[in-house]
Amino acid sequence: MRTFKLTEKQFIIKINSRQAIRDALMQRKIPANKEKEVHSLRDKRGKIPEQEFDALLHELGADNLQIEESDDCKIVRETLAKRGIHNVIFDASLERGFDYYTGMIFEVFDTDEKNSRSVFGGGRYDNLMSLFGAEPLPAVGFGMGNVTIKNTLETYNLLPAYQPACHLLIASIAPENAEGAVSLAESLRQRDLNVAVDTTERKVKDKIKSASKLGILHLVCIGDDEEKTHSYTVKNLKTGEETVANDDTVRNIIFSQHE
Repeated sequence: MRTFKLTEKQFIIKINSRQAIRDALMQRKIPANKEKEVHSLRDKRGKIPEQEFDALLHELGADNLQIEESDDCKIVRETLAKRGIHNVIFDASLERGFDYYTGMIFEVFDTDEKNSRSVFGGGRYDNLMSLFGAEPLPAVGFGMGNVTIKNTLETYNLLPAYQPACHLLIASIAPENAEGAVSLAESLRQRDLNVAVDTTERKVKDKIKSASKLGILHLVCIGDDEEKTHSYTVKNLKTGEETVANDDTVRNIIFSQHE
């Protein structure tokens, strides 16, 4: 989150403990075969109408659970505080629906009310590795969605401008020029250029549209003349500027104009 330039005021880390929830369920004498159902329902808080949620939780006998902050959660908060991370709170209502969690669980939330969804979350699991035939190994993992982080970055105007990794699209004018396009691409890749090749039978104008849509800044079209002379017109698709180059100077032209 810091790498995305978000401040502690813009997100909050909520933690809870599966063991603490399990202890509260045991105090209520809720049978083990109902535990999974309780976890699944609590995970739906905020996703279904509140009245329906409360009624279903009451039917399971799991309403108003007294969940105390566990020692492992306290240790996590204290350890993070020592590392300069202070936007961490214990939240007894936090629940993650996956069955394999055994200890601390957490979720990161955007603090802006317009974006109330969890950005990402995870937790500790002691027995997951053994399900795949490995030795039991305590671990902590998390899953992060690209849509949720994108929503958060948009909320704070932090979404970076898209910069394609590709420097150049080489497009063949006709099917018989495909080999020439591929050959030039291989030569330029050896000169540290990131090159895409379009040897489809589409019209050249359609290939140019595709390159522009993908944000590729430069284009070279390969026809019979280019294959014979090794002289290429490098077009800047943003400015419309065209520069004639050979195998050795294409790279310099592109790097001098690439943003």
